[in-house]
Amino acid sequence: YRVRATIRNSEELRRGTIEQLEKARIRLQKVELEADEYRMNGYSEIEREKANLINATSISLEQLEKSGRGRARGARGSRSRAGRSPRRRRMAVASGGCVARTRRRGARAIAGEHGGADAEGPERRVR
Repeated sequence: YRVRATIRNSEELRRGTIEQLEKARIRLQKVELEADEYRMNGYSEIEREKANLINATSISLEQLEKSGRGRARGARGSRSRAGRSPRRRRMAVASGGCVARTRRRGARAIAGEHGGADAEGPERRVR
């Protein structure tokens, strides 16, 4: 009799343990699904923010370009010397008077890396 009772008790414990295991598996699957959804929503949020940033930058750039087109121009469609900004005037002086050359060299002309003339030799001044 005691052996049967022990076996019956063990089977009931086993069934209870299996039920608990199944419930734990179901909970784990739910948590995994929620984690996947959270990750996907997070990635979507990042992509959305990235697109918004690109659009905002594009709009700002277009506005900046439009504001630059409306400025007064001198002879032959280029800016007159008086129409240059103080920064452009400094750049022109640093490059020996050639704004186009200054644009090619960028910030190096202001920093004075080449001393106002290119390494290849003096260029013809364009005014």
